[in-house]
Amino acid sequence: MSKNLSTKVIVRAAVLMALSVIMTRFLGVMVPLAGMQAKRIAFGFVPLMMAGYLFGPIIGGIVGLGADIIGVMMNPMGQFHPGFMVSSMLTGLLPGLVMLAIGGNNQHGKKKLYGLWISTALVTIVIHIFLNNLWLKDIFHTGYLVLLPLRLPLAVVEGIVGGVIFVLLMKIMERIDPRGVSV
Repeated sequence: MSKNLSTKVIVRAAVLMALSVIMTRFLGVMVPLAGMQAKRIAFGFVPLMMAGYLFGPIIGGIVGLGADIIGVMMNPMGQFHPGFMVSSMLTGLLPGLVMLAIGGNNQHGKKKLYGLWISTALVTIVIHIFLNNLWLKDIFHTGYLVLLPLRLPLAVVEGIVGGVIFVLLMKIMERIDPRGVSV
């Protein structure tokens, strides 16, 4: 077995995957919007971001893929669209790429904090605002610019609150394992 793919990493990644499924599928709240539209407010993306940031982009992407597949099988919410699977994978992958760009997950202080917030901003803008609305445009056969103003404010709030949760959880984990939760 590879040094980077230890039993400890697999178990931690599986726990984050399970947390994502629970937080997305069972603890999310549907907020009705105009017409037939609704926006699910859930923070299941936070464990996916943590997986990517802690274990790298490949494992983060795999955790996102697994969480989406398991979540759809356990509790399907609406029509299946493969784009949401891509969004879930990217939610784990992007923070892993940010982590690599800043020099690894053993960074501390402002550099690590910037990395956490950059990850949150990327996931919020690229995935929650751009891609997810693109997939919904395909499902509902409506214009992208029709969906955007309805969903944008909630996506921004969800991103900010999720970012705070992400930063706090990473700080807690760093206190538990002062080596920066390195494996």
